[in-house]
Amino acid sequence: MAKRRLHELAKERGLTTRDVIQALESAGIEAKSALSTVEEVTVEDALKKAGLNAKPKKPASKPAASAGAAQDGAPGVGQWIRLRRRRRQLRRLHKSQLKDLAGLAVELYRIDSPRGKDLAAERLKAAAETESELIELDRHFGPVE
Repeated sequence: MAKRRLHELAKERGLTTRDVIQALESAGIEAKSALSTVEEVTVEDALKKAGLNAKPKKPASKPAASAGAAQDGAPGVGQWIRLRRRRRQLRRLHKSQLKDLAGLAVELYRIDSPRGKDLAAERLKAAAETESELIELDRHFGPVE
């Protein structure tokens, strides 16, 4: 069997870490803290000698929905965080795109270039797409903080 942390083994058996450490010390095995690693067999033997319950408890039934899963159609915590990050990223991108468009408009006014108009149209389209995605995320989250 593999070595495991004392606090994990104690929790499985419904004991305190202190009880497990005392049982190990009485069996002559050095264990200083809950983070010490010991073979499971060694812990079981020490607990039997100390007269403590050595059998692991059955794990409690897991809830129907995990922590990251959605309940009632709401996004899970992980998805919520990803959406908030995406919204923050889109805000920064949109701000940058608008500044770029403003600078481009000034340049187009100063230098009348046919390529500049196409470039402005492309950048305006990209900014509009970013804004539409940002609006959708803002609807999902509610008012802007």
